[in-house]
Amino acid sequence: METTSFPTGCASVQQGDQTSALHGNARLHPVELYPYGTEYYRYPTPTPENWAGDLREISRAGYNHIRLHSQWRCHERQRGEFQFDDLDALYDLAAENGLKIVLQPHVESAPDWVFSDLGGSRIGFHGLPIPPFAHGCTYVGGWWPCFDNPGVRAAAREFLLTITGRYREHPAWWVCNAWNEPVSRPLGQCQCEHSVRSYRQWLRAAFGSIERLNDIYGKAWTDFETILPPASGSDFAEMFLWRHWASDAVASHVRLAAEALREAAPGIFLMTHPSNCLVVQDPICETSDDFANAKEVDRYGSSLWVALNPKTPLEACEVDYSTGWLRRIDPHWWCYEFYPNHDNWCRPPAPAALARNLWLTIANGATGITFWQYRSERVGGTEVNGHGLRTTDGMPTPRSKVAEKIAKVLAKKASLLNRSTPPKARAALVYHRESDMISRIQIMKNWLQSSIATEAPRRDYHYKQCLRRAHCLLVLAFGSCDWVVAGDDLSEYDVVYVPPAEMLPASCADWLDEYCRAGGTAIVEMPASVREENTWLMQTRPSGEFVALTGCREAERFALQPRETTFSWNGRQFAASGFQTILDLPDADCEGTWADGSPAVARRTCGDGKVITFGGSPSLAFGDTFTDPMIAALRSVVPGEPAPLSPTLWMRERRVGSQKIIFAFNFGGAREILDLPGTVEEVWWGQTGTPANGELDPGETWVGLVSAG
Repeated sequence: METTSFPTGCASVQQGDQTSALHGNARLHPVELYPYGTEYYRYPTPTPENWAGDLREISRAGYNHIRLHSQWRCHERQRGEFQFDDLDALYDLAAENGLKIVLQPHVESAPDWVFSDLGGSRIGFHGLPIPPFAHGCTYVGGWWPCFDNPGVRAAAREFLLTITGRYREHPAWWVCNAWNEPVSRPLGQCQCEHSVRSYRQWLRAAFGSIERLNDIYGKAWTDFETILPPASGSDFAEMFLWRHWASDAVASHVRLAAEALREAAPGIFLMTHPSNCLVVQDPICETSDDFANAKEVDRYGSSLWVALNPKTPLEACEVDYSTGWLRRIDPHWWCYEFYPNHDNWCRPPAPAALARNLWLTIANGATGITFWQYRSERVGGTEVNGHGLRTTDGMPTPRSKVAEKIAKVLAKKASLLNRSTPPKARAALVYHRESDMISRIQIMKNWLQSSIATEAPRRDYHYKQCLRRAHCLLVLAFGSCDWVVAGDDLSEYDVVYVPPAEMLPASCADWLDEYCRAGGTAIVEMPASVREENTWLMQTRPSGEFVALTGCREAERFALQPRETTFSWNGRQFAASGFQTILDLPDADCEGTWADGSPAVARRTCGDGKVITFGGSPSLAFGDTFTDPMIAALRSVVPGEPAPLSPTLWMRERRVGSQKIIFAFNFGGAREILDLPGTVEEVWWGQTGTPANGELDPGETWVGLVSAG
């Protein structure tokens, strides 16, 4: 079948090391400074009488920057008339207190005239306008106009040029966030004339002719100019194409801002961050592409919304899950919104849990941390009395004391941290964006136009569940886990895990084959590579290249009800969930069976390595406990380094020369033996005198500098 070549930024292309964001933050700040600060101001809070005292206290506490959430709606209430009195005062106060500023020009919060004079409203399903509105993140309203509209783009560009030009020479000037949480949401946005025109142009660029588009997707459109966005979720192909366009449109909005900011301030250091990165977000209702967005800026980051008081392995893995992916996008990623608390009167984290999440974030390669936010919020409904390090009146809390204690450590150890890097993990997990999208589309069930407008973000579908659970399994079995995408170098990994990626292209089989022939172990969950690039189900499954790789075919596949059947593997029975795939084995050995005796697990020798294929899902069979038998079963598959002594004791490191910064985390309920790989030179966090082969208390964290033993 003829293949599709999407415009740049739409496919799961690789994003290499961003050489513009030099390691050690060389373009950003001296190596002796580790960026550690807090979001401070989003009009109207905190109010002016708090500013001077707060910024003195922020500086005293050891933070080195604040973030200002500067909403377009507040600064240009009348077109062409700019008001920056609040930012002027905050910039001056920051400079007086030795603080730098991360400026975030928030054009998504637009003035009234953008909608009334420029026709800036987005259009949703059935041609209904999505009126601007206010919510917790944008209390002042105006959220958000259509940036496919050329009038809106021009007006936003003028605001960006103005605000950047005003502060670029100020002594507190530092970094600019080009776009806050670039994403296309809700599902229905935007179907205005400008967005529809953009979608048609995107299709023309991708396919060249209407005949080629029709031929690939089995359609019968007359012309590109007759194509409309999908009006229901019943057609996988149309929804798939439209959301690919949406992610490219989002990247173009980041590009719009980046170009304006660079024009106003040549040499400016730019970043951007999503609210949820690709492996977390709903790719249909929260469409974005980390790879495409990251190409437009110098540094990428993300918000980090994780369990505050984790009780299960899956909850404990949430920090690793997101931060590992961000490290894949940008090796020098910045945790741009670290949440020390959640919203709406949430129970805050225990101090030890907050310290663990912070140190785990740093251990996983964060080159900077900005908290959301300093004072708990007073306005905004869903965010009221939430998120803050401190109370609404600025008083300290147990969580602010933890954050400030860590600030003191980071100030002293910044040079070592900035010169260090995390090593490769033993295990890698493959992510494939198109498979993520098609899995999400399959659960929409919005066959009628009347229901599609109510489709809300979800993360409980097959692919996303398998991703999250497979990641946790690999962490518990092998100590840590990296994320990879097709084409990445796999040579240093002992095991590569492929979750059920239905649209994995045939070229990935060659990539995995090369890895296995060199001695690697690939674990493949079915269904894998069972759909064509046009979303159609293959006549025989998987693709011929994957049959050659795994030695397996899909004989039959059924959707399972809970506790409907089991599969055996490695001498144990496991409860099956998701799908039951009965394997045909033309070139593989049966290593496990379904309850009825049919093949469920296969092994094929491949060069010096092997491929293990599962018709039953190990990830969904995992029972979310630290003692689950699937952990030991996975460990037994891969020879090499000794497995972690305990799944509840996690060890991380960042290396600099012959030294290692060791991070140890006890997620269990009993003391753990802390066997450190060398001589302790410095203890940064934890029991001051902890020696090699000491003990780590339940729930506690230990951080220190260790020389090679």
